[in-house]
Amino acid sequence: MENPFRSEAAAYRFLLVTIGALALIVAAKLLLGNVAALIVFVLELAAVVVFYVRQRSERPEPMMSGSMAGTSSTSALAVKAPLRRSSLLRFT
Repeated sequence: MENPFRSEAAAYRFLLVTIGALALIVAAKLLLGNVAALIVFVLELAAVVVFYVRQRSERPEPMMSGSMAGTSSTSALAVKAPLRRSSLLRFT
C-alpha cells in the first residue's frame, strides 16, 4: 500500500488542518447554527477534493535506477535475520 504522506511533517500538517477544519465547523455551529455548520463543512470538503485532485496530478512518476530499469514493476525484498536459539535448532 502506498503511503499517503510524503513525510512525517506532511502527516502532522494533515492532522493540524483536520483539527482546524473541525474547529471551524464547531464555531459555525455555535455562532450561527446548523445550516452554517453544514455550509462550512461542504466548503471544506470541496476544498479538500480540489487539493487532492491537484496533488495527485502533480505527483511525479517514480524513477527506476540502474538494473531495475526496463524490468517488471514487481520487486523482491530479501531479509537476512539471524536464527533465534531454540531447542529445535541444536546441531551439536
